Amino acid sequence: MIESVAGAELGGAARRRLDASEHGGALLAGVRGVVIVGHGRSSARAIERAIELAHRFSSDQLVDRLERGIAAIPVSAT
Repeated sequence: MIESVAGAELGGAARRRLDASEHGGALLAGVRGVVIVGHGRSSARAIERAIELAHRFSSDQLVDRLERGIAAIPVSAT
């Protein structure tokens, strides 16, 4: 349903943004490392994109950067 609405009203770019196979999955927060969670019925394309995403996050040291960023947030006592 979303695909038909996005395709008809918003065009191909919106369809690609909403297409789960274009993203592959989502980063699982709270895990020390890169973990990508995908849908159980992911297509081969979605799995390929999830692997690419995990590689990019790992190469960019995303987890380390997130840890440093969170640690730098001041905590105030209320």
